Amino acid sequence: MPSTASATYSFTGAATGVRPAAGHGAATYGWTAAAVGASPKTGTASGRYNWTGLRIVGDDGVYLPPDNRWRVIVQETRSGEIIARDVIVKNLVVQRALSAGCDIAFDVDFHDPSVAGIYFKPWQQYIHLEKVMLGKRRIWCTGIVQPSDVDPNSGVLHLKAKGFAAYPKGLPWLEDLNWVANDAYEPVVEIWRHLQEDFPNGNLNVEVYPKTSGVEMLPGYGFDGDLLNLNFFATFVRAVDKLDCGDYIDALARDIPFDYLEQSEWNIDRTDIVKKIQLGYPRLGLIQETLAFVLNENVLAAKPHTETETDWISDIGVTGWFPGFEYSSTLANADPNRLRRYLDEATANIDSNERAAAWAHRRLARRQTPAYWEQITIDPNHPNAPMGTFDVGDTIIVSGFMPWVGHIRQYHKIIAIQFDVGKNTCQLQLMAEGAFNYDQIYYPDGSSNIITNHAFDNNLSGWTATGPGWAWDGSQGHDALGSVTITADGTNHDLLTQPYGLSDFQIFPMKVSVKCSGAVSSGDSLSVVAQFYDDALVPTQAVLVGAINPSGTVPWRKLGGGSVLTPVGSTHVALRLHVDSAMTAGQVWFDDAELTL
Repeated sequence: MPSTASATYSFTGAATGVRPAAGHGAATYGWTAAAVGASPKTGTASGRYNWTGLRIVGDDGVYLPPDNRWRVIVQETRSGEIIARDVIVKNLVVQRALSAGCDIAFDVDFHDPSVAGIYFKPWQQYIHLEKVMLGKRRIWCTGIVQPSDVDPNSGVLHLKAKGFAAYPKGLPWLEDLNWVANDAYEPVVEIWRHLQEDFPNGNLNVEVYPKTSGVEMLPGYGFDGDLLNLNFFATFVRAVDKLDCGDYIDALARDIPFDYLEQSEWNIDRTDIVKKIQLGYPRLGLIQETLAFVLNENVLAAKPHTETETDWISDIGVTGWFPGFEYSSTLANADPNRLRRYLDEATANIDSNERAAAWAHRRLARRQTPAYWEQITIDPNHPNAPMGTFDVGDTIIVSGFMPWVGHIRQYHKIIAIQFDVGKNTCQLQLMAEGAFNYDQIYYPDGSSNIITNHAFDNNLSGWTATGPGWAWDGSQGHDALGSVTITADGTNHDLLTQPYGLSDFQIFPMKVSVKCSGAVSSGDSLSVVAQFYDDALVPTQAVLVGAINPSGTVPWRKLGGGSVLTPVGSTHVALRLHVDSAMTAGQVWFDDAELTL
């Protein structure tokens, strides 16, 4: 006979998180049902189910969205009002870069309800991109809407936005400043203060930090009895010149050097997004020793850097201008297996010989780099290096096989990170760590030395001999082992540094240490000479700075040390070591050459 039954069931359970960074909330479930059937084995039931669940909470206590897609947030630049927190877009491409503003591009349809009431205008809205990374909602970058195109048929807006770090570009520096000395960061801090406080519609509420680097910029020339001071200011700005603020910051970052980086984050109650620019001397970023970027593992594709026609440069000359002055520097780094190639570069942003020398050094270094990958496509979810564990400015190790080179394991600096959401790709723009030269700029105070390899520590690199006989000696040295030596034979011998740029009528000191053994000489046969050149590096004059007449054994002593005045028509100088034909026998050692410019 058919029978009926009623029953009550209740269940309580706690959900288990997949990982601490994205845990699931606890939940309680319960229901009541009355069963009706023809027999205890078969029947039908009616039931009621009720449940409640907690939203996922990230590591920082902030609720996480139910999915892990990019979210586009729109905020008014002047009022600060957030007018949309999740605009639906297509073809999103975003690039975050080192020492530059980010780039954002996407397509948005005006029919979409998420943009109802929004009229995008250049410089009127911020575009913030948010994504969950490592269990936290992170503002990846912030851009300002730029002039964009509208499709004439569909009305779809191809929106472009540029990072707020690029805001100073195109704006004039309308101040008169003549700082005798200042911190390296002070011009950057002052530019942002000037743009945000001196103009009513220029405040982006961007914070620049830190305010100081601990490095002092000094005048281009100092006076201590040896140097003639022709430029009394470390920073000289005139409103009438209308210097481009963005160009000035970039030139300063290049020459000091320092990095800068955009940073954006929610405020505590998520009603505004805080914007900052971080400065780092001489660089920003971490050296990531624990992350791995390996071809055929998390590196899906890699573009090797190959030497193009412009890559090989043995000599580079840089020229810059300051009101009333011209500054220049020439740097050489010859490869014995290649022919000489020269590159000339001019820039109006260089206002001292020291900055010209620093820029020449960097430009040459970037053309003589090891084999590396300039672009890699990665899996951002791979455990080797999950997204969020690295950023632009970081140094990473990339390893794998490179055609024509072999297996490479090379340190690379991340220059930019680009996501193409439509194509589901993540690309890193890289440069070999050696392509970045973080040598600090020289502001000579009367004691600094511009000569490369002045102490002959390991070789004769940076020096040019006019004939045979010169050799490196690691067993002899003035302050430390390492010197250059030659045996006198009654003929003339010369060894020269590269030519360095000069200002008109510049006064500078020059000296070297010398030692002799078994010397036979009939006059002042050992000398240090200031060899001058014109703009074409044609020799103009040679000025004797110091000389001795050696006899027998001569212990280490200083040769030269006096000041030299740059003659009219000369723009470059090299230090020349000279062994004259008047010395017919004996061995000579030179060490610790000094040329202060």
